[in-house]
Amino acid sequence: MFSNNQKISLRQTFRLFVFDFLGISTLVLPTWLAGTTGVYGFVSILLGGVFGLLYLAYLGWAMNRMQTDLFTHLSGAPAWTQKLLYGYLSASCILTSGFLAAVFTRLVRRNLIREESYALVLILLLAVAGYAVTGGIESRARVYEVLFWFILIPLFLMLLFSLKGVDPEYFRPQAAPGLMNFAKGGYMVFLCFTTLFFILLFPQYVKPESSGKRLVSCVCYAFLCTEGILLILYAVLLGTFGEGALAKMEFPAVTLMSTVQMTGGFLKRLDAIMMGIWFFTLFALLNLNLFYGAKMLEKCTEIPGNKRYAGIVLVLAFLLAMLFEYTDGMTEFFYRFFWYAGAPLYILIPAFAVFMRRKKKSE
Repeated sequence: MFSNNQKISLRQTFRLFVFDFLGISTLVLPTWLAGTTGVYGFVSILLGGVFGLLYLAYLGWAMNRMQTDLFTHLSGAPAWTQKLLYGYLSASCILTSGFLAAVFTRLVRRNLIREESYALVLILLLAVAGYAVTGGIESRARVYEVLFWFILIPLFLMLLFSLKGVDPEYFRPQAAPGLMNFAKGGYMVFLCFTTLFFILLFPQYVKPESSGKRLVSCVCYAFLCTEGILLILYAVLLGTFGEGALAKMEFPAVTLMSTVQMTGGFLKRLDAIMMGIWFFTLFALLNLNLFYGAKMLEKCTEIPGNKRYAGIVLVLAFLLAMLFEYTDGMTEFFYRFFWYAGAPLYILIPAFAVFMRRKKKSE
């Protein structure tokens, strides 16, 4: 029998973070990079990887100073600090949940049920996500531990069979982008890895024998694994479509699946199986944001009631997803928010939390 103590192993943590990293990055980054740095998108991926590793090292430093998870650490900070941080983090998670739910629903309708109502698909998606959120982190970790290789093996097969469609001419550089374009590209990659921030909340969920250093190393391996997949995926997409076409595609990785030619009756439908790559990875990232959005909202109000807050977050995510689909400029607003406010605040909050707790102690 499985225990139900809301504790997960480092192996489960590794697999959860791989899914969280892969979700949105493999869908949107190739298009962004092709439009910004073109053939040199590899440099931006590597630069974003450097930013991510530095950020992870910084988070490790903050964890070492806190000696516990962010929730426990902030319990000793001034009340206004807690409400400010939890309020912002909850709003950020809810906004991200709405964006991810919109992308997820769009992906389902585009590739599976084109004629179905957007609102109905969205409601069903969020209902399933809500059920997963109320089950806690342990139940989700078990599911993704089982699904890990069932998802990654089809991805590797897709990339392998796609190699025969790669045209070396598409790798010929036209003109080198400026340094600002490289910086923008690297920052774009880093934006997709701001999920690293949530490592500060994991010490309360990992098993007691997992120290802070081991937790950081585990997440680092997940990060490097995702970086490698991104580099290979970008190379295949660039070599298949060229930077001009790639820059205009909405979900190029999904489009790539329809171009893969395989032999054998079963393998001809492998594209349907591979669609699960993005379904499960997006679902993992959506669940992460819904779960912590509800947790942060509960901490902010200081009134217990996990299911109540999960319901509030789901309703807000639904309304935001409807806005993302039917309001012009909403997606652009989301990108700008994370570009100018979301990511910078995720960088500042750990140091701010450490500083405020120390100030409280000194008083």
